[in-house]
Amino acid sequence: MVSVAQALIRKSDVYLFDEPTSALDLHHQLDVLSRIKQAMITRQSIGIMALHDLNLAARFADHLILLGQGRILAQGTPQEVLRSRAISETYGVEIEIATGPREDLIVHAYAS
Repeated sequence: MVSVAQALIRKSDVYLFDEPTSALDLHHQLDVLSRIKQAMITRQSIGIMALHDLNLAARFADHLILLGQGRILAQGTPQEVLRSRAISETYGVEIEIATGPREDLIVHAYAS
């Protein structure tokens, strides 16, 4: 959380975050990502973030890029990328997408 705060103190056009929610409990994950998203909107900046949690990516990202084996496997809106076959193939799981009560995407993963 300290590194996120240090990054957000600085004024920039582009911010890079590498797993900013790792080792945080659920409350703090949501808080940190909400603050980052709000800061990007307020500053009209771009935030680039590496995340492995597909539900957090679905909830907070405007655009997703799925990387694998050093190349882009899929990119687009969360709805497009999370519904692509590339997600299942990359993670080695079956994926089902649902819409939550607040109209957000929810990712369900099942072992193949």
